[in-house]
Amino acid sequence: MGRRTVRVSASIGLAMAFAGTTLDEVLSLADRAMYGAKARGRGVLHMVEAEDQPHCSAR
Repeated sequence: MGRRTVRVSASIGLAMAFAGTTLDEVLSLADRAMYGAKARGRGVLHMVEAEDQPHCSAR
């Protein structure tokens, strides 16, 4: 068998949330981070923090 070189890359979306952030808010941040990473291309890390998202504390 011959030798083959395979290049692997990944784009990662990282969501950071503070204590008290609801599950829905964390999932929304993670979704934004993932799609932001995909939009920027291969081999990138795209981070989204809870402060970047409008927060409504009235429930």
